Amino acid sequence: MNDVTYKGHTLSAIALSEHNLYSATVFVRAPSGDQRCSTLMGRFPSAILALGYAFKYGMAVIDCRPAPAYE
Repeated sequence: MNDVTYKGHTLSAIALSEHNLYSATVFVRAPSGDQRCSTLMGRFPSAILALGYAFKYGMAVIDCRPAPAYE
């Protein structure tokens, strides 16, 4: 699992592969300990792109912004 800290929250992302494509999910843990999990997101050509999207998604959740578009 990969972790990033953003505005005091911990984001943990996992990329999963299936048929040479990658999806990701992100867990967002608030400073209070409350935790949320996204659904499985995307179909990306690499794990790096899937994880990058998952972290962008988690940051958008923290900032109360719309989810980023798949790139």
